[in-house]
Amino acid sequence: MTASLMSIGRSGLSAASLGLSTTSHNIANVNTPGYARQSITQRAAIGSQVGSTVQGIGVDVTGVTRSTNALISAQVNSATSSASSATVQQGLLNRVADLLTQTETSITQAADDFFGAIQDATARPTSEADRQSVLSKANSFAVRTSDLDTQLAGMTSQIGQDLQTSVVRVNAMAQQIGMLNDQIATQTGAGLTPNDLLDQRDSLIRDISKDVKVNTLAMPDGRVQLFLASGDPLVLQGSVSTLAVQPSESDPSSYAIAITDRSKSSHQLKASVDLGGTIGGDLLVQSDISDARNNIGRIAASVASAFNTQQALGNDKNGDAGLDMFSVGPTRVVALPTTTGRVSLSVSDASKLKGSDYRLAYDGSEWSLTRLSDGTTQKFSGLPSPTSITSNDGISIDVGDVPAQTGDVFILQPTREAASNFKMLLRDTDKLASSNPVIGQATGTNLGTGAISSVTVNGPERDTSLLSPVKLTFTSATDFTYSVDGGAEVAGSLDQNGNFSLNGWTLAMTGAARAGDSFTVGPTSYSTGDNRNLVAMANIAKSPIADGQTLTSLNTELAGVVGNRAAAIAIESTAQTHLLDQITTEEQSVSSVNLDEEATNLLKYQQAYQAAAKSISIADEMFKTWLTLAG
Repeated sequence: MTASLMSIGRSGLSAASLGLSTTSHNIANVNTPGYARQSITQRAAIGSQVGSTVQGIGVDVTGVTRSTNALISAQVNSATSSASSATVQQGLLNRVADLLTQTETSITQAADDFFGAIQDATARPTSEADRQSVLSKANSFAVRTSDLDTQLAGMTSQIGQDLQTSVVRVNAMAQQIGMLNDQIATQTGAGLTPNDLLDQRDSLIRDISKDVKVNTLAMPDGRVQLFLASGDPLVLQGSVSTLAVQPSESDPSSYAIAITDRSKSSHQLKASVDLGGTIGGDLLVQSDISDARNNIGRIAASVASAFNTQQALGNDKNGDAGLDMFSVGPTRVVALPTTTGRVSLSVSDASKLKGSDYRLAYDGSEWSLTRLSDGTTQKFSGLPSPTSITSNDGISIDVGDVPAQTGDVFILQPTREAASNFKMLLRDTDKLASSNPVIGQATGTNLGTGAISSVTVNGPERDTSLLSPVKLTFTSATDFTYSVDGGAEVAGSLDQNGNFSLNGWTLAMTGAARAGDSFTVGPTSYSTGDNRNLVAMANIAKSPIADGQTLTSLNTELAGVVGNRAAAIAIESTAQTHLLDQITTEEQSVSSVNLDEEATNLLKYQQAYQAAAKSISIADEMFKTWLTLAG
């Protein structure tokens, strides 16, 4: 009897002691990140038969458990990835939006100053100061546009550095998780419950989730496998894959994440997969920056084309055809790794540019050109020699340099680098083509009210007969005969708008000519005093220059798209942060250490310990009494 009582007391003493140790362990780790509260589990020991009854023999401690909820923990990990991604995107997109809208960095104010200078010069075309102002403001506009592109490209470089930092961190944590997996599996196999190791592993998984989203799969031996959102394993059984930052195979100016498994096989993860965390956020904003650079390049290319064309149609101070005002950066073609053919790309009509990249693919008989911004596809087959493709988007592709093979794929970037080398070429005010090379005027005293309101030069290139003198002699209000350079008379007439085109120019008439009235169209006899080509340049500000949009609308659209993305991601970031706080609070209610509760447990286990000790003491006294009686 006393032996049984002694045994029961010892089991109670042992259970209370373990309870005190576990409670003390909780209190010691109250501020340890990732620590989950532990508690002992116990049950009544299986009793033994005494006579006609079963007598209890004490208590068994069955284990020390962690207070965790796997489902809630997985939700916290997922919310952590989403919140980290949204926060990174919000910060980067706000920077892009600021660059596009702030007066100090945007191209809107520089463009307004440029066109303002041209407008001033139209009033004083002979003013050296005004002509110099046009060139200076044009240079400022080009520099501002190029600088903006440089800053955006610099942001991409910074993203590359941030990705590298994140990848190094993820690789290190994945290795630690792999080692913890082995230790946990060993202890689990020995029948132990490695609670503190499990806490460390869960904490590492939480930290990894800040950088990249991982899905977990628990294994029977205690290990946990980690998979990226792409489905690629990061930690698998006893092996750990490594991540690396590389130039993207489809766009070397951007970055991609590559993964290498235990067999040393490596591949880049698809850009279309949202990897989550800071890594996923950085990769997503890369595409926004690329789109912004494409559209800034479109602005540079279309402005350069419009002004270079107008310069060529006008005359400079020396009476010569105007030279190019601007230069732009080159187009770019990227062949995917398995591609063997070669193509070249050029801009055929800048006014049709869309500000998008393109995917050009060859299936052995047919070419397909896909606009990546919206997925619109054109197909081309039976190409003539030389083999060329002209897109509806103002780009031309020569596919005959090196014959393509089935499966060849190219990424075309007509505007990505255009703004990177956007420069003002004119430095001499005499080279500013301010005048119109041809002028129309009455030959004498005409009797009708007809008058030439304008003679405009038609582009995009000068007609070889543009400067040939032409005389028009009216036979009625709309009909006339004309001769070129004193040649034979040819019949002509005004169209319904009072216009007549010939030799690369268009004459506009007002009023009504009478039979016998005559006019001439010929070379302008002066240059800087004529402001008509400057007026045409000023009109570029309100004329469509690309895809039916004016420079102002292109700027507004670009800033609006980025601004809307920044606003949307700000809302998402707030929502994801709130969700993370909410789920974290729920998790903490399950796993965090409550000092008041632990203080209560200390008192409870202390009293249990004292009571168990008292029962042992009583058993001892009973045994001594029994010995005395037995003697």
